[in-house]
Order: sequence, then C-alpha cells, then structure tokens
Amino acid sequence: MKKYFILFFAIIASVFFYAYKSNYFNTEENFSWSSKKLDEVYNSENKVVFLNGAELFLKKNPEMVFGDQLFLKTPDTSPEIYIEDDHVTIHDAYPNISKANVAIISHQCGGSGSMCGSRYTYLVEIKKNSVDKFFISDEPFGIKISLNEGQLKSAIANVVLGEDSYGSKVRGNVEFVLDQGFVHPEMKPYYRDLLGKYPWDYFDHKVAREPLAKSTSIEKFRDLRTHIQFASNNKLENYRYLIIEGGCKPHVCDSESGTEATILIDTVSDNLWWIERHKGKTSYGSHGNFSHEDVKKYNKVFENIEWASEFQPMINKNGKFTAKYQN
Repeated sequence: MKKYFILFFAIIASVFFYAYKSNYFNTEENFSWSSKKLDEVYNSENKVVFLNGAELFLKKNPEMVFGDQLFLKTPDTSPEIYIEDDHVTIHDAYPNISKANVAIISHQCGGSGSMCGSRYTYLVEIKKNSVDKFFISDEPFGIKISLNEGQLKSAIANVVLGEDSYGSKVRGNVEFVLDQGFVHPEMKPYYRDLLGKYPWDYFDHKVAREPLAKSTSIEKFRDLRTHIQFASNNKLENYRYLIIEGGCKPHVCDSESGTEATILIDTVSDNLWWIERHKGKTSYGSHGNFSHEDVKKYNKVFENIEWASEFQPMINKNGKFTAKYQN
C-alpha cells in the first residue's frame, strides 16, 4: 500500500511540475495593436463592458450629419457623453469586450466634416467605479499590452516623440504609468512622483526643484512658490515635458495686480524655463545645458513675452523653448 501512495504522490508531483514548466498556471496575457487598424471599425453593438461594471457605447449624433457620441455609463451614474466628434471609434478591448480592463478608442475631425486631420487615440483604463482615458498618439503607432489575471500590468507604445533639427520625425517607445499616462522611458524617477500632483508638491520636492533653485535667487523662488495659486494639476506634454502653472490673470481676478507663472521642465534632461508676471512686471529664467545659439533664441522669446499682453510658453517638437504671445 505504501508503494501505491508513493507512486500516487509522484504522479501528482510530476503533473504539477509539468504544469509549472509549461506555464499552465500563468494567467498573463499579451496583446498587440497597431494604428494600421484605425480604419477597422469595431462593430459588436459598439459597446464595451468593463470589469467594474462601467460601459462605453456609441450612438450617432442626432444633431449632425457627420457625428458620433461615445457615452460612459457607470454603476453609479446615468449615461453621459464621454467624447463627441465627427468620427468616434471603439477599436478593441482586453481581455475581451464583455469583461474588459482596458480598451483602445479614437476620435477624429473636430467638427470639420469630411476634412479630417489627425486621429487622436487613447488607452481607456478602469478607475474605481468608472474609467479614465490616456492619450497615446495622434500619429501612427504600435502598442503592446500585458495583462495579469485580467488586470493591466504594463503597456508600451512606439510613437512619434518629436522632430530632429532637419524636421524628420523621431520615433521611440513610451511606457504607461498606471493612472497617469504614457511617459518617456528616460524620465527621471523624481518627476514621476509629481505626475498628477500639484505645484506645491513640486516646490516641496528637494530634488526636482533643484534646477529651479539654481536658476534664481531664494527670494524669487519663494515669490514663485507664493504666486502660483489657483493651480491645477501638473500636466505632462509630449510624454516628457512637465508643465507647472498657476496664478490669476488680471481679467479673472478683476484686478490689475494679477499674477501668472509657468515652469516648463524637460524631465529627461532637467532643462528648465520659468516665467512670472506679477503686478505688470515680467521676470524669467532658465537652467540647463544650452548652446550659445539656443540661449540667444530663448532670450529673444523672453523679451517678446515681456512686452506681450498675453503669452503662452511652450516646448516645441524639437524640444526647444518658445511661446505664443499677443501684443
């Protein structure tokens, strides 16, 4: 009898060993998708149901000749318009359309009818009892999605990151940070801590704030800290540029002494630019490894901003500081 027990347990052990070696118990699933499929219309009642009970479904806009409406319904809310555009598409959902953790959606045209331009594509992820969407790209891209036990483990997209000095597009991979979106893989880790946070989190971060501290005096640093009020969450543009802004414009504050300030940070190189307008006076500065020619261009931008009635600083596709302004 003892021999039979030993044989029985040996067989059981062999089965488990085989299952382990063959990844029988591995519930990880990998999916890939390319924007080459953008013209393939998802058509399964145009609806996705997520694991948390939230739903996305499409309807034609009754008020437009060309027009789609994507509705979001959650277990706690009635259907509300999530995206409205000439063309809205649900492309795919993973691991499946009836119990999805993530989905890929896009919209195009912006009310321009048949004259369509870029198609804006998003990854939709479960968030508590609802969902949230995160921009992937408005140009051709590919993405790999990994789920573990039905939950999003990772997502990596190959996208256009910008342009080189000759105007050619530069491609590279960006990785998905849960609840925050796609980021450049070389983003410094201390900036990741600030994604979705507020300006005061930046001013309290002893490492991330160092380039700003080096570009100005302690007094001006404290002024910027004080003047960036009525602030929204820190924004990330083009996967790597952190935008911290706040203040109150004169026409909003009903006062001529309004304050507005913007800090732009390259989270890969630590290059930084800042501008502040307080009581009609403009101050600015920068910090980074800039060429002499770049410094001249940046100073010219700062000078133009100083005389502008309104301005919007930004970083262009070449990673250079510039601005839009109105005199």
